Amino acid sequence: MNNTMSILIFLFLFISSISFGGENGEEKLSQDSIYQLNSTWADHTGKERKLNTFKGKLVLITMGYTGCAHSCPLIISKMKTIETELKLKKILNYQIVFASFDTKKDRPKDLNKYIQKKELDPQIWTMISTSDEANVRELANVLGVNYKDIGDGDFVHSNVITALDIQGNIISRLGSLNEDTSLFMKKMEESHGK
Repeated sequence: MNNTMSILIFLFLFISSISFGGENGEEKLSQDSIYQLNSTWADHTGKERKLNTFKGKLVLITMGYTGCAHSCPLIISKMKTIETELKLKKILNYQIVFASFDTKKDRPKDLNKYIQKKELDPQIWTMISTSDEANVRELANVLGVNYKDIGDGDFVHSNVITALDIQGNIISRLGSLNEDTSLFMKKMEESHGK
């Protein structure tokens, strides 16, 4: 009787772990989640981070570089506008991530200076960089960001802002800075309610 009961309890726990996505009751990431990427980055405080450290919050993510004089400040401005809309809608469980594709110049101290210069809240805004070009290229491909190093510390790049759900799945994307944000915000609201 005890053996039978032990086997039944084991089977129940095993099936439960499969049904609910794995160990410790955590949901298993979908194969489309950007949190499947295993790259290591450094944030503006110098702390090493993997992308999955943003799991559990809605995320606005973009790519650029701190030496950009034209489009990156406009991207930051657009993200600030979205941030204001999130606050107005009482959506507070979010993080904003700016990933640099300047593998030579953007180090944590530079990212930290940029956060201060742009008066960004470091509790909400996280800037990350890496010296590994393959990590940058991989993230850019997943996010649909095109960029090219044109020398002298300058890049040409697309202006893409992506929204991720709490599991790192892409829920919406702005492909231009002139694009209306209403559908983008609607998707974020719907995901926030889940």
